[in-house]
Amino acid sequence: MPNLLTLLTILSTSTIALAQTYSIKPIQGSWGTGGQRNTPLAAGEKVPRQNHDYPLSDQGNTLQWRKLPTFSDEFDGEKLNLERWLPHNHILGGRPPAMFLPENVEVRDGHLHLYIREKPGLEEEIFGLKFKDWSSATCQSLYAVRYGYFEVRAKPGIGSSAFWLYAQTIKDRQDYKLELDVYELGGRRPHWNQFYNMNSWVFRQKGLSRATPTHDGVQDGGKWNSGINFAENFHVFGFHWGPELITWYVDGIKVREMRNRDFHSPLYVLLDTETMPDWFGLPTGEEQKHAHEIDYIRAWTNDSLDQGFANYAMMVPLPHRNPTAKYLQKYSKKEQQN
Repeated sequence: MPNLLTLLTILSTSTIALAQTYSIKPIQGSWGTGGQRNTPLAAGEKVPRQNHDYPLSDQGNTLQWRKLPTFSDEFDGEKLNLERWLPHNHILGGRPPAMFLPENVEVRDGHLHLYIREKPGLEEEIFGLKFKDWSSATCQSLYAVRYGYFEVRAKPGIGSSAFWLYAQTIKDRQDYKLELDVYELGGRRPHWNQFYNMNSWVFRQKGLSRATPTHDGVQDGGKWNSGINFAENFHVFGFHWGPELITWYVDGIKVREMRNRDFHSPLYVLLDTETMPDWFGLPTGEEQKHAHEIDYIRAWTNDSLDQGFANYAMMVPLPHRNPTAKYLQKYSKKEQQN
């Protein structure tokens, strides 16, 4: 297991704003702006699966992958493996109006199911965010990772279905707040069900804010029209996070690549479903049966990807000792009294 250090102080108090233009030079080749594919996938365009030992995009194991068990799960049991995953986010309560609740995280039939559900009577405020009458779901790794290849076979539910990596860390008394979005899918709404959102966010870096006049951080990414209705079938989403390049794959086909200029600190792995009412509205009673459904998550490393990061300090998301746990305990008490 990684040697994680408990975060003993609030992340750096530096409030110096660093507003600047941030861009990634296009990777050379037949790509659109920013190294992103600019055409949909053709019918049947995918890499055929020959084995389950290696990433779909590298079935011949040319890069000499070895599995990272701590971040891999076939979800073949009857409940979430709490030695690997947390059924809530340790610093994020959810996306209003829906609060993350462990009861919406289900493992059955060989899949992880993450639901959005109406929850009359729920009313909480967590770190300034107000949640009311709706609940959703998230699954977060208990341990952090730096670099690797991550692969999920999944189908989106109602609302936003996402697979991402995120953390706040400190190194040499300077704080970092970073996010990598493998996918954000709104798979069950017209005009959204074919779009694949891939993003990277730098919120804080080397103790400095990267906020802009319009965003909390600097974003690089985009929305790609895949030509696929993701909600109709399961698809394989791959993500190669290396020290030089970061690459996104769909069904083994490379769809985006960017130079890694900022993402060198450890991050937690997250899967979730969130309400985004401004984009998708809120689900009807019948639509709430559609979960973000994950068949498996698999992770690999190799000799070129350094997993050592003992010199970083970060908050360890212990199941009952983290900033959002007290809100869940309070809510659980309410449920027991009803």
